[in-house]
Amino acid sequence: MNKILKTEICRVIDVIKALKNHTEFDAYIKELNNAENLSYPEIKYYLEQIQSTIKRYDEQYLWQSEINIVSNAISLLDKNELASIEEKKEYEPINLFWRSFKLWTEQDLPNMDIIKKYYLRYDNWDGGIYFLEINFSSEFTKYCGLEYDDRFDKNHISISDLKLYLEMFYNLFVENRYEYTKQVNSYFQKFKLPYKLRSGKLLKQGYKSTNENPVIINYPMFESKILWSEDRILGNELLDKHTALNYITDGLEYILSLIKSRNTDKKTVDQKSALLFSSDETSKIYSVIKTEVDEIQKIVNEYFDIRHNEYINKAKENRESLNNQIIIEYLYNRINCLVSLLKFGYADKYLTKKMKMSYHFNL
Repeated sequence: MNKILKTEICRVIDVIKALKNHTEFDAYIKELNNAENLSYPEIKYYLEQIQSTIKRYDEQYLWQSEINIVSNAISLLDKNELASIEEKKEYEPINLFWRSFKLWTEQDLPNMDIIKKYYLRYDNWDGGIYFLEINFSSEFTKYCGLEYDDRFDKNHISISDLKLYLEMFYNLFVENRYEYTKQVNSYFQKFKLPYKLRSGKLLKQGYKSTNENPVIINYPMFESKILWSEDRILGNELLDKHTALNYITDGLEYILSLIKSRNTDKKTVDQKSALLFSSDETSKIYSVIKTEVDEIQKIVNEYFDIRHNEYINKAKENRESLNNQIIIEYLYNRINCLVSLLKFGYADKYLTKKMKMSYHFNL
């Protein structure tokens, strides 16, 4: 029960107990005093009984204030229940994943030559099998500095705890990290969850495509910045999100520089980018790509303090400081989509089949 609802129920109790004749309500008040341990139907039943009793007394509208207080509590209770149902719908696929993945980790993983030998024990019974021997309480405290609270032993899990579990498991217990990463990501695909384990970090996937994500030249300068930005944009701090926006913009500038260097025609970079997808300069596709590249460059170079320390642009106008996390996330995702699109276009046009095969996508 959240604090606001708890406060509203306490308010109902106080108002009713303040009445001179409250004996008819005492049974309901007694139950509501333990509201935190009651289910939604139970709380609603007791509040509605109080409401209906008050309405019987309220022939001359003398109890309107009390009716409003109880009605507000019922309304808030209903909103909380709807929000809880929606949250369960959203997180249920994660819990299905977690229940299945936990069983795989406990039963199959020990026999797959992935875990460090130190964390395995052999059982001669039942035909001889390996099993995990991990003291999660001790390992969790060493890794996080916190007392272990059995968060990984339940049949449900939050995304933040799942992120912590996978990254801790990857860093502490896994020997064959490539194979473990592959297995984890196959589970995400199986349960259609938009997450991927990459280089030991759980990242939420943004750009959706049936095509393989092509790796462009110079991984340290390009791909690593994109991966790092994907991690930072999920942070709660404004600085993390702002840095992520700067890094994804670095990625955009890099892919644009590749496109510009490949095409020697005397055209602007937005025109060269559009030509990756359509050679017809009158087509709608050409227009959309050209406009998007041009707009994003204006946003980055003229509108806001992205990748620029100075707050005056070339037109001697002020760049606005970005302090709204929602706007930063919007710009990040918009630029990220453009980066992904240009990567596909560049790889399709300029990388030969042999070159594409020679690049290994770092999981």
